[in-house]
Amino acid sequence: CQQPKKVGSCSGSESRFFFNKKKQRCRPLNYTGCGDNGNNFETKEACTNLCLEFTTPRMIRILFIV
Repeated sequence: CQQPKKVGSCSGSESRFFFNKKKQRCRPLNYTGCGDNGNNFETKEACTNLCLEFTTPRMIRILFIV
């Protein structure tokens, strides 16, 4: 979640998501298929669930999820 956006170094094209730490939200990413840095998620939900855990204070997360 803290790593920058990285599209990869191959020639493929897969729809993924990365966490934009400046905007504090998950954004679409066209991943090439190799060379990611860990800030690369198959679904927006997976990105949001993991990255909000590290970036949002607990009480705000509870209010956001409920």
